[in-house]
Amino acid sequence: ARLLAGVPPQARMKIFEKLQEKGLLSQEALHILIAQVSDERQALITLLGQRAITPQQAAQVRAEVFGLPLIELPRDFKISEELFAIFSKEAVTALKLVPLKRQGDEIQVGIVEPENSKVDAALDFIAVSHKIQVKRFIVSADDFEKAREKMFKLEVEVKEALERFQEE
Repeated sequence: ARLLAGVPPQARMKIFEKLQEKGLLSQEALHILIAQVSDERQALITLLGQRAITPQQAAQVRAEVFGLPLIELPRDFKISEELFAIFSKEAVTALKLVPLKRQGDEIQVGIVEPENSKVDAALDFIAVSHKIQVKRFIVSADDFEKAREKMFKLEVEVKEALERFQEE
C-alpha cells in the first residue's frame, strides 16, 4: 500500500493542518514554513530542527495523519536476532525503521517517516520476498535512535561471540 502515491496536494496538506489543529503551528508560521519547504516531510524535519516541535509531537501528528498506530518503545525493548536476516543495518538507518517483532507470518515495523515513499517500497519488497505481512507502526525519532543503537550493539555482540566460538 503506497501511502502517498497518487495523493493530491490538498491531502498532503493534512500534516500542516494537524500541526495547526494541535496548536503546534500558527497561521503565520504555517505560511513561512510553506514558503521554505517543498513538502510535508521537509516541514516536519525543519520544525524538529528548529525545536519548534518534539519528536513525540511529530510522531503523534504522523500517526493521526497516516492512520497508523503510535507506539512508544519500552526502555527494555530488544530486537529479535532473527530480524537481522531480514533488515540490513543500512536499510534501518537510511529508512529510519525498526523491526519490532515477528509473529508467525507477520512482522511489526516501527517507522519514523511514513511519508517517505522509499520506506513503503522497501517494506513492500520485504513482504513479497519473505512472503510475510508487514504491519506498520509509528515510532518517534528518539525511540528509533535508541532502538537502532541497541540493534547495532547486539549485532556487534553476536559477531564477537561467533568469532570467539570459531577460535575455540
